[in-house]
Amino acid sequence: MAGILPTPIRFSCIGGRCVYDPHGQYGDLFTCIRQCGLAPPPPTVTKYSCSGSPDYACVENPNGQYGDLQTCRNNCVAPPPQEIIPQTLCGRDKVIEYDTRRIQTNLWGVPSNEYINLSKNCVLLNSDGTFGWKWDRPDPKPLPGEQYIAPIYPDITTGTSPWGGYNSNPNLPVKVRDIGSLMFSVDYRYSVLPSRSDGLNFAYDMWVLDKPVPDQVSLDTRKEIMIWINKQNVPMPPPIAQVSDGINKYSLDAWEGYNAFMLEVLPSYGSKSHNVNVKVLLDYLVHRGFIPADWYLAEVGLGNEIWKSRGQMQITKLEYMLNGISI
Repeated sequence: MAGILPTPIRFSCIGGRCVYDPHGQYGDLFTCIRQCGLAPPPPTVTKYSCSGSPDYACVENPNGQYGDLQTCRNNCVAPPPQEIIPQTLCGRDKVIEYDTRRIQTNLWGVPSNEYINLSKNCVLLNSDGTFGWKWDRPDPKPLPGEQYIAPIYPDITTGTSPWGGYNSNPNLPVKVRDIGSLMFSVDYRYSVLPSRSDGLNFAYDMWVLDKPVPDQVSLDTRKEIMIWINKQNVPMPPPIAQVSDGINKYSLDAWEGYNAFMLEVLPSYGSKSHNVNVKVLLDYLVHRGFIPADWYLAEVGLGNEIWKSRGQMQITKLEYMLNGISI
C-alpha cells in the first residue's frame, strides 16, 4: 500500500506576525519569524490642517483633512477682504456695523435741554478700512438730577453690550482667568485737533460682567475699566497708584465699579501709535480685588469722551490680540 504524503505546513507574515497559511511563502515557522521581523513597517501617512486666522499656515495634524502638504497650502488661504462701502452717519444713536465692530455716535450724555447740532456729530467708515468720528459739543449741560456734565463717547466697539441688545464678536465674552494674553494697538490722528480749552480724552473702555449673558444683576454689578491714551482739562482725583504694563506707566484712579489707567499726554497733531499690554493691567486689578477672575470681559471699545469740544478722530489701524488671535 502506497504511503500518504503529509501536507506541508507553511506560514505567511501578516501584520508583522507569522500565521499558518497552506499557501504561505515560508516553509517553517523560524524562517517566517526571522523574515517577518525584517518586513518594512507600513508607510506613515502625514496629514495636515489649516491653522486659520491670522496665519493661515498648514500644520501637521493626525486628524487633519488634507493628505499632503501641497493640497493643504492650496486650500489654506485667507478669505478675500470684505468689500467696504464708505458711509457717514450723523445724529443720535447712529451705528455703522463693520465686520465684528460697531462705530457709533453714542451721544448718551446729552440731555433734552442741551442744543447740539446733530449734523456735526457723525461716524465715518472709508473704503480703505480707516474710520473715525467727528463731534461738536459747544454748550454742555448736566443730565436731569445730576450736578456734573456727563460726556458723550463716539467710539468703535466689539463684543457683548452690558445693557444687552447685541453680541457682535464670537470671541467675547471671555472669562478673565482664561485670558492668557491681551494686547491692544492703535494708529490714529486728530484730523481736527481740539482747542486747548476743550475737555476730552481718547480712551479704551472695557466692561466686565458677572455672567456671559447680561441680565438685570449684571447691570447693577458691572465693572468698567478704561485706559486713557490722552486727555486734557478733565479734573480727576489724585491717583491711588502708578502701574506699568511694561510699555508705559499709568496713573490709576479707582472707585466703586470703575478703574481708569491714565497717561498724562495731551492731544496733539500728527500720526500717533499706542500699544498696551492689557493682560498686565487686568492682572493688577484681579490681584488687588477690583475685579473677580471668574467674571467675563464682555465688550471692548475705543473712543473719545467729550465733555466740551469740537474735533475729529481718524483711526488707521486698530487691533485687539486675545490669546494670540486677532479679534
